[in-house]
Amino acid sequence: MAAIRRRYVSTSLGQVLIRAGGSGRPVVLLHNTYLSSQRFLQDGFLEKLADEMAVVAPDAIGQGHSDLPPRALEVEDFAANLAEVVRALGIERASFVGSHTGATIALELAVRQPDLVDRLVFLGLPMWTADQRAERSQLDRFKPWTLTHDGSYLRALWQARLPITHGLTPLEMHEQFLEFLEPGPRVHEPLHALFRYEPRDRLPLVRVPTFALASENDPFKEHLAEISAAIPSAEIGTLPAGTVMHAFDANALVDRLVQILR
Repeated sequence: MAAIRRRYVSTSLGQVLIRAGGSGRPVVLLHNTYLSSQRFLQDGFLEKLADEMAVVAPDAIGQGHSDLPPRALEVEDFAANLAEVVRALGIERASFVGSHTGATIALELAVRQPDLVDRLVFLGLPMWTADQRAERSQLDRFKPWTLTHDGSYLRALWQARLPITHGLTPLEMHEQFLEFLEPGPRVHEPLHALFRYEPRDRLPLVRVPTFALASENDPFKEHLAEISAAIPSAEIGTLPAGTVMHAFDANALVDRLVQILR
């Protein structure tokens, strides 16, 4: 399998860690909040995809091992920072594959800078009503936590995350918890950017080939038809569940992406 290497890219908001490998047509993979590009390594997914094309998987600014930005960002800021990363790598045009928060950032990039986007692939696009976004923005679980000398906050955070760890091994739970902790109390900021963003206003503005996928276990799969209605040329579909990003089977996802992107 293709080797995946890590390096940093300097941007106006700080340094961004990327994982990259393979050759051929470039594809940029964007993770969901609380995780990092490390999740694309699950079940050999990133290596398998790199056998077919050139892959780039950044840790979003403020997540994973990328720097914390100097301020809370909006989705538009994340998209602009992603464009900086892509251009710094000398990539003139790429396909963008985003999971949840990553899908939202890819959507905004496709609207703002379509010259950079060859194909757009959503792996579960978050879509809430305005009331749902407002309600979520006030939930305690999305507020910064308080650091304590005795470390009791760590146990509280672990307990709070248990409902979203179903099916994970203890090692996978540990690894994802470390990814969650890395940005510190600011880890929720990308979610709050999503709560302030309305993708329904942006979807009709997309002018690039679009594919909306969701795993069988993804709660956002119910919005696939709505995406298709907003972008009549978009192709939609569901894939078997697994452990890559938001519950995709690695082999099925690789096969579908190769079919779409080659």
